[in-house]
Amino acid sequence: MRFRLLVSWTWFFLVLFSYYVLKPVRDALATETRLFGPLYLATFLTVCAALPLYWRIVGRTTRWQLVFGVYQFFVVCIVAFTVLLARGHGDAAWLRNAFFVWVSVFNLYVVAVFWSVMADLFSAEEGKTWFGAVAAAGTVGSIVASLVGRLAAERLGLPWLMAAAIGALELSIAMAWLALRFEPRGSGAHSNSSVPRSSGPTSSGSLRAGLRTVLASRYLLMICAFTAIGKFAATFVYNNFQHALRAQEQGVAERTELFSTMNFYSQSGTLAFQAVLAAALMRLAGVGATLATACGVIVGLFAWLSVDAGL
Repeated sequence: MRFRLLVSWTWFFLVLFSYYVLKPVRDALATETRLFGPLYLATFLTVCAALPLYWRIVGRTTRWQLVFGVYQFFVVCIVAFTVLLARGHGDAAWLRNAFFVWVSVFNLYVVAVFWSVMADLFSAEEGKTWFGAVAAAGTVGSIVASLVGRLAAERLGLPWLMAAAIGALELSIAMAWLALRFEPRGSGAHSNSSVPRSSGPTSSGSLRAGLRTVLASRYLLMICAFTAIGKFAATFVYNNFQHALRAQEQGVAERTELFSTMNFYSQSGTLAFQAVLAAALMRLAGVGATLATACGVIVGLFAWLSVDAGL
């Protein structure tokens, strides 16, 4: 158990490290974009187009093949973007737009693959006990990545940040191999089987089946609505901030450093909330009241921004 936890913590640390190294670069390049609506639409359509292919791969591969294939695909993409940026194509609108969409899709799939493996490696009771700590390890990874981004953007340049993301993904593959290679036989959700859980194809589903499941469950439907409304509101803040930042006429390196600094403070606050406040609030008031409290704080911040929305 301790070994599985250590490997899982390290794996998720590296996954979010890779994303939070790339995210400031994405946002810095996107500042020159005048209209974000088409980018969001392109991201949505790309995800919808990729889902059927992803589910087909899930149904026909083992967990190890899935992790290795998905992560190596994204490594190849990062190498391609790094070469293009190093050759001075960062000012091209097509590259900025493609990179924005790609990083958004990248985040979705590398995180989804990780948690799908975790759900198989740990039983429901183990998940309740340990998944919070695993999530916190990911937050630590985002904090470290933000520090690296802040220091490296100005001194070393964007290609080195991309190289850091590549290294983190390759190490993530090694962690996945360790988690699946040394997984105890006949434990967890598959305890009645004498075959290692990593040896057979992963369980599969489909987008249509997933939608039916969500629509049939008020609980899942409310979770989806909660997430959608939160993203809807956050998009206004992101767009307005980008418009204010564009007026400052900063370079890509300076904007990358700024976004890394913002991520550092926001993720540090997230870690403090995860470690201290969230558990206490949920024990005292329950999950629903805790989420409602967070929403109340956000409404107050929106009210503040309506009065003072400067950079």
